[in-house]
Amino acid sequence: MTEELYLVLYDIADSKRLAKAASIVLDYGIRIQKSLYEVHLTEQSLATLKHRLSKIIDKDEDGVKIFPLCASCAVRRMSAGAALPQLVSTPAWLVLWKMGICYKTEQWKNGSCPKRGAVYSGA
Repeated sequence: MTEELYLVLYDIADSKRLAKAASIVLDYGIRIQKSLYEVHLTEQSLATLKHRLSKIIDKDEDGVKIFPLCASCAVRRMSAGAALPQLVSTPAWLVLWKMGICYKTEQWKNGSCPKRGAVYSGA
């Protein structure tokens, strides 16, 4: 099974559920910010992650989002400041691609996300 890169983010209202959600997501990847993670998932591990999170969140108070990050976007990501070691080899710019632009489209499948929707900030 092929692994794909995803961004997982959440807004959890209760501190106990928040800690559980963090623990679950950390089983699959690395924390980028307090509630933002990069995870590598197969179809099966994605289904398992979604199931595990759905068991602990309150659907009326909490929110979880999982975005696929196409291969083309993943290699173009940049960071500055307190970045993770594997992300530091790029210039001092942070590029956040508007999630979902190429979700489940031909561009997403072939790894050529469009540049529109990007938010740029830098040093």
